[in-house]
Amino acid sequence: AGISIGSEMSGGVSNITVENLLVWDSRRGVRIKTAPGRGGYVRQITYRNITFENVRVGIVMKTDYNEHPDDGYDPTALPDIRDISFTSIYGHGVRVPVRIHGSEEIPVRNVTFREMDHFPVSMREP
Repeated sequence: AGISIGSEMSGGVSNITVENLLVWDSRRGVRIKTAPGRGGYVRQITYRNITFENVRVGIVMKTDYNEHPDDGYDPTALPDIRDISFTSIYGHGVRVPVRIHGSEEIPVRNVTFREMDHFPVSMREP
């Protein structure tokens, strides 16, 4: 991915701004991944002025990323994902712009999207 948060965390990630980023020729542009047993939180994250070019999935939030280093994790430790904003997000050659996978036990709350569009031609220099 161009930039990922998670999944190996039990504390938290908050008050982060990611801006002025170009992600090209990647499977994922922006990814937030977690699962039961991770605990912690991802909140108050701002993505601004991001461009994707030839990216399979632009934005992914996944709450069932079920890879654990061993069997000693606490499956009742549920992460909190909330207050994520995306503003001025552009793409060209993006197969799936947004994929959010929350669940009843791990909801994804208060995600906002503003000014999302696609470019008809490549933005990179030849």
